[in-house]
Amino acid sequence: MPRRDAGRRLALTIGLLLPAGLCFSTVGRLWWLPGPLLLCAAGMALAVEPGRAYVSLIRTHWLAGLLGVLGATELLMAVSAPPLTAVIGIVGGLALLAAPWPATYSRTISWVLVAIGTLPFAALTYWAVVPAVLAVLALLIALPLLLRQAPQHSHPTRSRLLAAPAARAVGAGAAGHRPG
Repeated sequence: MPRRDAGRRLALTIGLLLPAGLCFSTVGRLWWLPGPLLLCAAGMALAVEPGRAYVSLIRTHWLAGLLGVLGATELLMAVSAPPLTAVIGIVGGLALLAAPWPATYSRTISWVLVAIGTLPFAALTYWAVVPAVLAVLALLIALPLLLRQAPQHSHPTRSRLLAAPAARAVGAGAAGHRPG
């Protein structure tokens, strides 16, 4: 249970740091009051859990975290772009943030999210170096992350449902056969 709480607190902290970073880089002096408040709230959210819980969480999910950082970087680049590029960049950044998490259920969805997160924004900003580097880094980070063996989830309900018709067939055959 502590690991689950650490994951929630880490997600909350990232949720507080993302708007703080975005607004420190775009709003300017207006952000000097709410920005430190968000940073303090993020620090307090982290301070509640012991450090061991965060270390084990980061140790097991560091590639997903790196991919999320690249998604946040794309979001930061997109906010200062022209409208069409900004929309494509925001959608792409959110797709990169979400890409690692469906991998346990469907790698195809994760690969589609990585493609949506990298290719359109890099193509629209072909004259700039940073989006192309971001796309290459995201693909290089996604390779080992998404090629890992997905954990096998056991579905006891499904196995019982699949076994039930066979048991009924065996039972019906035994009940229908009367020695005579």
